[in-house]
Amino acid sequence: SSAHFGQFGNYDNTPCDNILIAGCTFRNWSRGIGSHSATANVFHTNIRIIGCHFEDLTDQAIRGYQWQYVSVIGNIFENCRMGVEMRPGSGADASQCGYYVIKGNVFNRMTSTSDGYGVWLNGDAGVPIVHAVVSDNVIYDAGNDGIYITYAKNCIISNNIIRQTWDHGINLLYSSYSVIQGNSVMGAQNHGIVISNESSHNVIQGNICQDNQRVGAGARRANIRLSANSDYNNVQGNTCRKGSYTDYGIYET
Repeated sequence: SSAHFGQFGNYDNTPCDNILIAGCTFRNWSRGIGSHSATANVFHTNIRIIGCHFEDLTDQAIRGYQWQYVSVIGNIFENCRMGVEMRPGSGADASQCGYYVIKGNVFNRMTSTSDGYGVWLNGDAGVPIVHAVVSDNVIYDAGNDGIYITYAKNCIISNNIIRQTWDHGINLLYSSYSVIQGNSVMGAQNHGIVISNESSHNVIQGNICQDNQRVGAGARRANIRLSANSDYNNVQGNTCRKGSYTDYGIYET
């Protein structure tokens, strides 16, 4: 839109569609792939990012800004500020986004302590991320959470291997009707899996959480934590093991 890039002339809000980016290397740059501006109810659609290598980037490797129907599959992210962020637009231009598959990627060293997530589904109040799948990824040494989900509905987070994150392994806030299943979370600095901030009607099932709370003994961290008016969640069939410091298997407040 001209509001963001007026120097490029007039705009007609035409989006991109049917995009394939495969087998590329992005190195020593800011972002690898992304977009900057959005218009209400206009979406970039049918985007496939497959088998690429993102290395030594100072911002998000992939930033999907008002994208729909997206596959991010089989990529490697190494030494980037953040791996993948999907989000709606902002302000009056924000529209509900979703229908993502983020699968089979490897994230190694996400560097930022403030937002160094492997994957961030970054919805907003009133415009949640919907119908997203984050599965079968390996996330190692994330500067913040391994997987961070805010304002999402009807999403599936499954079969991910998450090791050595510097905040939580999986962190779900303001989200509902989602499934966290079959993940293996170890070595988080704080909690293994967090369900918080009025997150409701979610299923947390069949996960293995071990040796979290690496921050140290007595810090009152847990393998699985539910808090802040997060009601009507189903927690069953999880395996929680203490490791060196973990104070709680499952902690609800």
